[in-house]
Amino acid sequence: RTVIPGFIDGHTHFCNSTFEAIQVDCSTPPLDSLVQVLERLQVAAAAAEPGRWVRGWGFHQSRIRERRNPTRQDLDAIAPDHPVVVIDASYHGCFVNSRALELAGVDRHTSPNGKGIIVLDATGEPTGELFETASDAPGTLSWRSYAERSPQGAIDLLEANARRHLALGITSVSDA
Repeated sequence: RTVIPGFIDGHTHFCNSTFEAIQVDCSTPPLDSLVQVLERLQVAAAAAEPGRWVRGWGFHQSRIRERRNPTRQDLDAIAPDHPVVVIDASYHGCFVNSRALELAGVDRHTSPNGKGIIVLDATGEPTGELFETASDAPGTLSWRSYAERSPQGAIDLLEANARRHLALGITSVSDA
């Protein structure tokens, strides 16, 4: 048998990818339109308890017909009773609705932390598009809501993700 050294992934999104199994898969492809992405999120929101975070992942605007990100208005329309966050496929941004902006403390007066970007519309209001460090608060709040709902379930998901990495030969990670 062959023995090779374990690989170290110096830039991964281990914590975020841990919860992919229980989030709304908004992967583009196979989804090829914003309408399909919003429909999938709407189904998840309809099945969730009121007020519970709805978290999607795998979306990227360059891979859909409309070539645009969902806005807070798009997400408000499909899930008015839930905070919604859709994590960009790169994990370097997210798209949120008004409830998520409120819970994250983001409004027209918010200054992004560090290298964050809060996209504003022509009136100076956040569009719901948050990039880099500006996406940290809704990402963390939604992640925490999953972990607090079922601590043992979160541990099981972390272990399954670690085993998935180990099966690929990745023995150490540095979570971005």
